[in-house]
Amino acid sequence: MPAHGQVAQSSALFLRIEPDSRAAGMGNAGVATADNANTIFWNPSGLAFQQDTQVGVTHANWLPEFNANLFYEYL
Repeated sequence: MPAHGQVAQSSALFLRIEPDSRAAGMGNAGVATADNANTIFWNPSGLAFQQDTQVGVTHANWLPEFNANLFYEYL
């Protein structure tokens, strides 16, 4: 009889939403390319290499298929 393990489900799925579309589009490679305003999310040590002042704003409709008016916003 095969054994079946239980896979844990996270209750904080919003933590898996990336605030940077560039890094998310590259397969979450934000740690290696942290050179913009969202570097604080991926690699805080990248702040030492910031040249200019930048602001990053993300607004996403979270779980739109449920029509629950949930939004993810990151500043």
